[in-house]
Amino acid sequence: MRPLTANQPWGVFFLEFAGSRLPITKVRRLLGSLVKKKRTTGKTSRPAWRLDDLLFIVITGTDDSMQLHLLAFRGDDPSSAGFLPLAWRPVQSPHRHLQRLAEELLPQLAWPDDESDIQRWRSAWREPFKLPIGQTIKDAARLAERMAKTARDLRDQIGEALKGERGSGPFSTLMEEIRAQLVSNVDAKRFADMCAQTLVYGVLSSRV
Repeated sequence: MRPLTANQPWGVFFLEFAGSRLPITKVRRLLGSLVKKKRTTGKTSRPAWRLDDLLFIVITGTDDSMQLHLLAFRGDDPSSAGFLPLAWRPVQSPHRHLQRLAEELLPQLAWPDDESDIQRWRSAWREPFKLPIGQTIKDAARLAERMAKTARDLRDQIGEALKGERGSGPFSTLMEEIRAQLVSNVDAKRFADMCAQTLVYGVLSSRV
């Protein structure tokens, strides 16, 4: 994206990749050509940015599997940068996720009224990007912490979904099946916790 103001700090790029997964290695390679080097030899006409002043708008997949990614970055070195993503599938994402994107996160990427206040601009644009990906978890304690947080978030979302279904919906149906076949006295709170833990361990097993 060409600069829209003289002092615009951001480099915004639109990318499209074949395949359904975000190709981390290819993105890192591209970052390496865009980030300002601490030491440069000679003059270059190629524009460059701070790593955390880059924003990638990425499309992966096609048709119903198409996924959109907004990527910001954290760190100093492109080869080890933390990826900060906002991602969704227009066709398949839950309504609650799309609503949060539309109402809470994406509006913060609006062009500012005061383009001269660079620090405030940076702060606003970085606010939606919180969760890093592409970083290796190297010890059991950190893994347990991440799994526990994810399970708690899922539990709360499943609980909210159950309330919204009011007895008629996929989670409500599954809870009745569990009552009939596994645990007869399970309530909504315990059911949400069971589902969350099962999903987290299932994703871990798949990842491993």
